[in-house]
Amino acid sequence: MLEELKWKLFDEIDESWQTVPTFAEDLVYRVKVKADGAIAGYEPVSPAAKDYVGETPLPVLSERAGKNAGDAVEQPVAQFKVVFAPTGVLEVNP
Repeated sequence: MLEELKWKLFDEIDESWQTVPTFAEDLVYRVKVKADGAIAGYEPVSPAAKDYVGETPLPVLSERAGKNAGDAVEQPVAQFKVVFAPTGVLEVNP
């Protein structure tokens, strides 16, 4: 299940990441994912990640998932480390 969520998250971010990076160091985030694969939230881990979050699709993907929530019941989430590299490489790890 965790491996499936990892690849679902990777695919969703990879398909949405259209911006050419202007940052010079890795942007690292802790991303929470619901059982259905929707992004429940994210948190910048490094200062650069906070400064350049607009160059990632995380705000849009997180907002989209929030609008589809429908209920306020707390759902279990999995956490992943997501790294956006300045070379355009994306990494998703548990």
